[in-house]
Amino acid sequence: MILIIVLIVTPLFFLIANGLDPDFGWHLYFGKYIVENHHLVTTQIGYNFFAANTTVDHQWLSNILLYLGYDNIGYVGLAIISTLIIFIAFIVQYKLITPNVSRATVVISLMLMALPISIFVGGVRLQYLILLGAALLIYIAKKIPRFRGRLLLYFLIFFLGNNLHSGFLFLSIIPAFLEYNIAQPFSKAWFQKYIILGATIIVALALNPNGLGYWKLILDMLRDPIYQKNISEWLPIYQKFPADFCLMILPLTLITLPLITNAVWKKIKINELILLLIFFVLALKSVRNIPLFVILALPYFAAELEHELRLATNRKMFLLFFGGIVFVLYGTLMRQVPFGFTAVNIFERKIGYPSEGLTFYEKIKPANGNLLNNYGWGGYEIWKYPDTKIFIDGRGPQVGVGKDSTMLKEYLSFSSDDRTITTQKLAEYNITSTILSKPQPAKLDWLNMIVAKVSNIDISSFDNPQNNLIDYLKADPDWSLAYEDDISVIFIKKTELKN
Repeated sequence: MILIIVLIVTPLFFLIANGLDPDFGWHLYFGKYIVENHHLVTTQIGYNFFAANTTVDHQWLSNILLYLGYDNIGYVGLAIISTLIIFIAFIVQYKLITPNVSRATVVISLMLMALPISIFVGGVRLQYLILLGAALLIYIAKKIPRFRGRLLLYFLIFFLGNNLHSGFLFLSIIPAFLEYNIAQPFSKAWFQKYIILGATIIVALALNPNGLGYWKLILDMLRDPIYQKNISEWLPIYQKFPADFCLMILPLTLITLPLITNAVWKKIKINELILLLIFFVLALKSVRNIPLFVILALPYFAAELEHELRLATNRKMFLLFFGGIVFVLYGTLMRQVPFGFTAVNIFERKIGYPSEGLTFYEKIKPANGNLLNNYGWGGYEIWKYPDTKIFIDGRGPQVGVGKDSTMLKEYLSFSSDDRTITTQKLAEYNITSTILSKPQPAKLDWLNMIVAKVSNIDISSFDNPQNNLIDYLKADPDWSLAYEDDISVIFIKKTELKN
């Protein structure tokens, strides 16, 4: 079975090794700063206009480890470690599924698990730690018999995890629900247990070097979750178009339907059922949460699938039908995997990032003013050319600007439909050059074409996408198009071209 898991996970390795997460560059940038200066990052280093603004580096430990790893074992080495993290999560799920189920059920379940996870496998990412953390917390709650042993493991996971990624704070609801004993509702033992459990998790989460600044950052993110409405992986599943049916919607449906339509859910403890419902709602609200729901729901799905197999009058036909669907979906994943390596140096890759455009920009960049860069390229640019200060990158969405705005809001305002606002923002932030993403036509598959037709969605914008800011700069006589290729466009203010 270990060999089968290796085969299932292998495509994910090539997706990681050949992908580059937009945030990876600034993680390296922060990690290098901490290692060389021996203290945490406290201001927005690498930015131009917002360089003096304070920041909370809630991923400081990950930044250090990523930088040291990249410096010593390279990107492929980090890709191997990332794949091992996912592999361990699969092993944990295998251990949760295996009791009283057949090998066929295990294989189908793990293949289904791989499909939604593959959507978020695009380079070395910290989110893999969240997936492993969720799997470990479920395993600890269900398989470790002694409460003291579970407490120690909870403390270690939340202490280390919270200094690696703030998403571990969100995972605290897993032990909070799974530790609930429905046989002892609100008894003295119940209160004692929860006081100890709560205190252990709170202390573990509080042990981070950012102090109250960390909690202020979390509150700011909850108060103004603009990134959840404007960043693709945070969008609700019902708003994301075009949708990925084969790797996201259909696997989620296959896992969810048996839990709704059959009898296994009646055997689930009420606390576990509530936890499942919470994560199901979160999965609907943000595609980023779908893998977490899948990890939580998979053991129940496997139990229901095994139950149906045993009841089926023709077990082989049922297995061929259900397994065939999963294998077809997995085949869709395999067709998207770039087996091999696209570039020895991941920062020299030319797919999706402005490698040639940045090389050109370094030769003619203005001596005055600020650069406005594409949001998704900030991390790439700040690591490749650290002397060129950027306007924004992936750490910026929740960073406050004044009382009523954030960096992401300010960035989005440059592309406003109102050209007066664009003019105002370019002047306000003294923008004299831009590196922007060239709009790319999107190819819709036949399923998305059907959805578009049924839902009356205008698909003309996918065939001929527009960018308000690019259109504005092309029409403005004060700006000049200095460079253009298939990926990027560079505009320079004409006064700076003369200089």
